[in-house]
Amino acid sequence: MKKNALLVLFFFALHFLQALYGQEVAVDFLAEGKKYLDQGESKLAMQAFNKAIAQNPKNHMVYYFRGFLKSTLKDYRGAISDYSKTLLLDSSAADVYNNRGIARENIKDISGALADYSKAVKLKSDFSEAYYNRGIAELKQQMLKESLEDFDKVIKLKPSFAAAYNNRGINKGMQGLLIEAMLDFNKALSLKADYADAYLNRGNVRMKMNLKEDACMDWSKAGELGSEKAYEFIAANCN
Repeated sequence: MKKNALLVLFFFALHFLQALYGQEVAVDFLAEGKKYLDQGESKLAMQAFNKAIAQNPKNHMVYYFRGFLKSTLKDYRGAISDYSKTLLLDSSAADVYNNRGIARENIKDISGALADYSKAVKLKSDFSEAYYNRGIAELKQQMLKESLEDFDKVIKLKPSFAAAYNNRGINKGMQGLLIEAMLDFNKALSLKADYADAYLNRGNVRMKMNLKEDACMDWSKAGELGSEKAYEFIAANCN
C-alpha cells in the first residue's frame, strides 16, 4: 500500500514538473520572440512564437504577439486568427479587440471592425485609440453622426491628438460645416506644424469657401511636406 502511494506521488510530481518545464520554456520562447520582434527580425520572431505555442498552446500572450507580427507582415487574416485565439483564452483584453478591428478593416471587413472597436471601448471606456479607429471606420461608411461623436470623445480624452482634429474637420467638411472644419484643421496644425494632410484638407475647405489663393497656398505647403495629391489639386485649380 505504501509502495503504491509512493508511485502515485512520484508520477504526480513528474507530471507537475513536466507541465512546469513546458510553461517555462514557452515563456522563454515568448521573450525571445519579443526580442526579435523589437529588433525587426520577423522570421526569427515567428519561429520563436511558433515554438512557444507548441510548448504551451494556452499562453494567450504568444498568440497576441504572433498576431501583431502577422499584421506588420500584412498577413491580416492570419493576424485575425491569432487575435481570435487570444480572445478565446482571455475575452477581457480590450487591446486585442482593437487590434483585430484594425486587421479586419485592412481586409475591408468594416462591419467586423466596427464590432471589435465597440467591444474594445465597452471593456475600456477611456480607450481613445479604439474610439478614434471606430470614428475612422464610421467615416468610411458615411456614418457622420456616429463618427463625429467618436472624434469628440477622442478629443475629450486626448486634447493634444492632432489626427483627431484633422479627421473631425473632414467629417464637418462633409456635413457642410466649413467654418467649424477650418477651426479643426487650424487646431491640428497648431499641434503638429508639419501635418501635410491637415494643410491638404484645409486647402479643400478654403476652395469650397472660394478662398482660392489661400487654398493654393495650403496645397503648396502640403506638397512641400510630401503630399503628392496636393500637386494634383494645384495643377487642377491653381494655374
